[in-house]
Amino acid sequence: MYTLSGKHVTLDDGVPTLNDIAQGLAWTPRFQGQMRRFCPLLVHAHVVADLGEPEFELFALLADAEKACLGDWCESFQLEEVRMIREHLRQRIFWERFGIERWPAGAVEAVKEADRRATTAEVRLLAHPRVVSWSKVFDPAPEDTRAGERLNFHLDRYPAVHFLLRLVGPIRDFEVRVEHAWQHWKVRQVG
Repeated sequence: MYTLSGKHVTLDDGVPTLNDIAQGLAWTPRFQGQMRRFCPLLVHAHVVADLGEPEFELFALLADAEKACLGDWCESFQLEEVRMIREHLRQRIFWERFGIERWPAGAVEAVKEADRRATTAEVRLLAHPRVVSWSKVFDPAPEDTRAGERLNFHLDRYPAVHFLLRLVGPIRDFEVRVEHAWQHWKVRQVG
């Protein structure tokens, strides 16, 4: 595929720029758009980072970075080969863009739990109210007021039109937050 910046990303070569990732996440809806309100992956990334541990903010923000190129497939539709491609691209993004070969101890678990909390809030607040079978698709977290508050904060901060018209605010804010988290990560690694 060719990204918005003109980068060529294949199964074995190339990574999107940070702006490509932000653009892709901003235009990719959660749950294939099957929500009562537009909720892009970029908002999900912010919520996951808000709910996660501060030392893993970079990893939380970019946990779904590969979806900027590959889309947001429902887990129940993903073949093992698709999961492997996603993981391979995510690893390449962290290595080639940030020089991070592997996630630090505890990061995977912390980000997964923050993601579960964010996803549960999205389902509870944005999915069709008659859908009661979400537990067949994922393991929902207990009721979480903070997750819902963070989701509403980011959705209200950036109305859908900001994403659909490609207004620079949500994109630039994400890029700045990732760069800031990366700088903090590098300082922690030296110190």
